[in-house]
Amino acid sequence: MKEQESMLKECSHHPKVNQISEMIVEYKRKDTNIKKVENFLWNYIDSKNENLNKAKKESLQQEMKECTFKPKINNFLSEKKQKPGNVYDNLYNEYKTSELKKSAIQATLPENMTFHPKINKINKMAEDFDFFQRLQIFEEMKKQRLKE
Repeated sequence: MKEQESMLKECSHHPKVNQISEMIVEYKRKDTNIKKVENFLWNYIDSKNENLNKAKKESLQQEMKECTFKPKINNFLSEKKQKPGNVYDNLYNEYKTSELKKSAIQATLPENMTFHPKINKINKMAEDFDFFQRLQIFEEMKKQRLKE
């Protein structure tokens, strides 16, 4: 118990600061008229950030001066966005105009020039049979091909 009391008497509950550090703090306080170190540090950080932002802007401007390519952007999308009215009505009107264009193009083509793809019979099988039945049918078809 006596040892603890003697140890507590030695403790000042204040940190021991280097004399040089104390001199620097006093000099800074006199120079900037700031009483608290925290305020000085916040001001210092703010000024550092401002300088950093200025340097970034300047470097970006310098880099942009070196750029020679200036693309001409088509205003098609911006005009399309500015159409007044309901979105659904606009989409429906676009659909109607595209259908009219398609029908006009098809009217100019001869009938023997149109493309009509052959639809695979497998797709029709998918509607009529479930998965396992289709598997069995494909296995049988595979066996028949191998025999041929």
